[in-house]
Amino acid sequence: MQQYHEGKLDEIYIIYTAMVNAVAEEVEIKQLLPLKRADFAAMHIPVDAPREELALVPSAEAVMDRIVPDYLVGFVYGALVEAFSCEQNARMMAMENATNSAKDMLHELDILYNRCLLYTSPSPRDAHE
Repeated sequence: MQQYHEGKLDEIYIIYTAMVNAVAEEVEIKQLLPLKRADFAAMHIPVDAPREELALVPSAEAVMDRIVPDYLVGFVYGALVEAFSCEQNARMMAMENATNSAKDMLHELDILYNRCLLYTSPSPRDAHE
């Protein structure tokens, strides 16, 4: 923030991972500063609508000086929560896949073990002799 205020940076972006659904994530790139003005061109204000000058107390600059830092803190916090959730979901999916692979491997080894027992055990005729 200090470098932005000193003019060393023109723009500040945040890049984080966002969850699309339980199995998909995507990278989000959002511009934090400078703030973009909303597009008011889409609003249709009648030409004959009365327009008055507003006196803002405190000034608009004072309000923005208070709101913008809180907005940025909230946005960064939300991005951190989203990225943390994605990481935990990825870990959970990896552990689930590892568990399923281990179960499949144990099943295959069980079958192989039983086949080995079948071919190496003495037949009932050999036991009587």
